[in-house]
Formats: sequence, C-alpha cells, structure tokens
Amino acid sequence: MGKQIKVELYKLLHSRTTYVSLIGYLFLLLIFFASGSVFMMVAGNLSVPSESIGFFKGIADGINIPIQISVLRSAHSFIIFSWLIGLNLCISTFSSETKNRTLSLYICEGGKTETLYIAKMFAICIVTTILQLIFTLLCLFLMAGQLNYPLTTSEVLQTVGIALLNSVVLLAFLEFSVFMLTLLRSRIAVELILCLIPLIGAILYGTSFAEIQATGVQTPLVIKILPTYYWANLASLRLIDGIIWEALIYSILLFCGAAMGTVILLKHREMK
Repeated sequence: MGKQIKVELYKLLHSRTTYVSLIGYLFLLLIFFASGSVFMMVAGNLSVPSESIGFFKGIADGINIPIQISVLRSAHSFIIFSWLIGLNLCISTFSSETKNRTLSLYICEGGKTETLYIAKMFAICIVTTILQLIFTLLCLFLMAGQLNYPLTTSEVLQTVGIALLNSVVLLAFLEFSVFMLTLLRSRIAVELILCLIPLIGAILYGTSFAEIQATGVQTPLVIKILPTYYWANLASLRLIDGIIWEALIYSILLFCGAAMGTVILLKHREMK
C-alpha cells in the first residue's frame, strides 16, 4: 500500500490536472489581490462574528467591523470558489483511470481495485490539503499587507486551524464525489450535481439564517448535510454552538460512508 501511495503521489504531482489546479489557484489569488470588498452569500449582523455567516473579503463601507476580524475573515472568504478546484482535481484524476484503462491494467497485473482507489484518494487528500492551506495563508498575508495590519502568531495559527477544518469538510465532499462518479459513471452528471449542492446549501442557509437567529430554532438537517453550512460558519469565524465538532463529525461520517460505498461498488464490478 505504501509503495502504491508513493506512485500515486508522483503521478498526481506530475499530472496536467495538478498544473491546471495550480493555475486555478494563481488566478483566484490574482482576483483576491485585485478586488476590493467582496461579500458573498452573507446574512446577519456583519460586525459580530457570532451573529453572521457568509464569505467576507475586505472592509464593508458603513459597517463598523474591527480590522482584525476583516483580515481573518478575508483569508477564508475564497473557499466559496477554491473548493471547485479541488473537485475538478479529484474527478479528473479518477476519470482518467477509466479513460486510460489503467485500472484494468492494474487488475490484470494482480492488483486490487480498492488498493488503487485508497492510494489515489490518499494522494488527492494530501495535495488538496496542502494547496488549500497555502492558498489561505497567501490570502491572509495579502489582506494583512493591504490593510497594514500586523499579524500575530496566534492569528496565523488560528487561520491554519480553520483552513485545515475547511479542508477536512472539502475532503469529505471529494470522497462523496468519487462515490457518485463510481455510481453514475458520468463525469458531466456528477460535476453538475456536485456544483449545485454547495450553491443550494448557501441559498437555503442564507435565506433562513435570520429566522433561525430570531426564533432560536435548530438549523434544519437539510442544511446541515450540505458542506456550505460549515464553510459559511467557519469562514465568518462563527465558532459557536459546537460548530467545530459538528464539522468534524459531519466530515468523518460523510467520508467513511462514501468510502465504504465506493469500495462496495468497486468490488461488485470487479467480481463481474
């Protein structure tokens, strides 16, 4: 298994898909640097992290938001876009197995389908997490430089922690995408469905947040099963109501459930 993981890491790091992903991150970074204040899918009292959700970049005119909050929120704001790069990297990597018939060759040489799948998913998780973390830190340093804000070590570490948690949610979503790809065997259908899921989550959560805050009712389960719920809270620094544990439990359940489903489907097809 260890040898196969090294092989998959080498292949992934030297693949055209990874190079395209790097270009995608650079493009997002340029947009981040060149754009002014950007507020996407926000709701609530923006000046108080515990009372607002969404993706904030920069300083809002007419709203008294501490510069520290603005800088830290900005670092995570573009997760609303960067998850698409991770999704494309994951789906493209697994789709190439079918297109290039490498899976069939691997099985003919005595390899197990689940071994190749686990090794490839492990490689994707490592590369995606590193890219997301670097991207988030670059956004943090760029925003701090633009606003002349002196970052502290604790703020950088907090940003790293939230970035890793955002990545954990993303990795669970990527695992779900592999399950869907294995189930449907259609890259176009899977990409369409998975691009709509976070968008639907953001719309549902954004439109119902005011009512949830006013009445104190629990967030509906249909919202909590979508990744945007966790990204919208974490990116806005709304670290209350056990959101960190919720994100971890959600990610573990989704990742393990999707992984088990994928392995079952692969074994079933291998027996055929």
